[in-house]
Amino acid sequence: MKRVVTALAAVIVAVGLAGWAEYPSTPAATMAYTQHAKAAKVSPPLLGVDVYSETDYSTSATTNYGNAILPYLHTDLKAQVVGLMWDLCTPRARSNFVRMCRSDAKSGTGSMSAADIDDLATMAKQDGLQIQMRPIIRVGAPSGWNNPKLSWEGNINPRNEKAWFSNLLSAELPYLKVAKSVGVEQFVVGTELDHLPYSKWWPWFLRRAQSDCGCQISYAAQDTEYLHNSANLPHVSALGTDFYPALNLSPSASQGRVTAGWEKSLRSVPESRLDRTSLDEISIRATAGAYRHPATWDDGGRADPTVQVRYFTAACATAAHYHMRALFFYYVPLNDNLADPFNFPAYFVNNGGSKAIAGCRKILT
Repeated sequence: MKRVVTALAAVIVAVGLAGWAEYPSTPAATMAYTQHAKAAKVSPPLLGVDVYSETDYSTSATTNYGNAILPYLHTDLKAQVVGLMWDLCTPRARSNFVRMCRSDAKSGTGSMSAADIDDLATMAKQDGLQIQMRPIIRVGAPSGWNNPKLSWEGNINPRNEKAWFSNLLSAELPYLKVAKSVGVEQFVVGTELDHLPYSKWWPWFLRRAQSDCGCQISYAAQDTEYLHNSANLPHVSALGTDFYPALNLSPSASQGRVTAGWEKSLRSVPESRLDRTSLDEISIRATAGAYRHPATWDDGGRADPTVQVRYFTAACATAAHYHMRALFFYYVPLNDNLADPFNFPAYFVNNGGSKAIAGCRKILT
């Protein structure tokens, strides 16, 4: 998962679930579901776009930004689902505490309040969007958030797992209550927690989160965990993964070769897992050389919009090919200006990447 901290600040990421069936959890039930789904011609994957905020904007600013960005997702990008993302914080990797991030005007950081998330979710519903909520946990001080070796939530390895899960539930509880009141389709309770997928405290935590949310509960696995250790991941029926296949291709590679590379990256995954999986993060810089390391946002390279266009198009074709639940493009900053978008190579407001996402709906159907 990439994190780039700037004075920008964005909001929250995406997955939409109305129209997604409730997925069974036992192997036998999963196989029966898969056979039934094939016979019933299950709905095509849903198209989602993430909106992310690293700042606790005022209520009025949140409303103004939401009124601009959410219709753009629905009308211009043809998205069916918005993924709302915000930050939670832990002081260090070995800490047992998870809490709202303190407001820091200098770094432009802070957790968006549950009330503001409520406003965004309500606006999204009015715009005809389904909703996924997915908080991200930052590690350490904001000064280190540009360094994934320090700030990535995969580094979290608490000394007391029971206390950590209890604190995570407390931190997410106000947002879980919002999800229930608004009628959010899915809540992703954890993302890429590489030291914690096998904790014995997951069943307790998931039961409580499900009860508090009244919605579908999911977990977003890091891609290598999803591919190689899925049996030991938290037992959620609707699984997610942040997926960034690295492709050994030149910038001039044809769309067919890029799509083939994407499809090959998931070829070893059983059908019974693929059709209950959503691709919770898809991103790449629009630069030459990015195919080989799409998850690395701070690499340079000359501008090449075709790289992003073909990578996004290939992701759509792959989700359709494997009959997956959904896919989410990461991300649109909540505070982006549609008339003068932020000039960052991985963003996709009013550029080639946005056109590829809009074209994804035809591919998925």
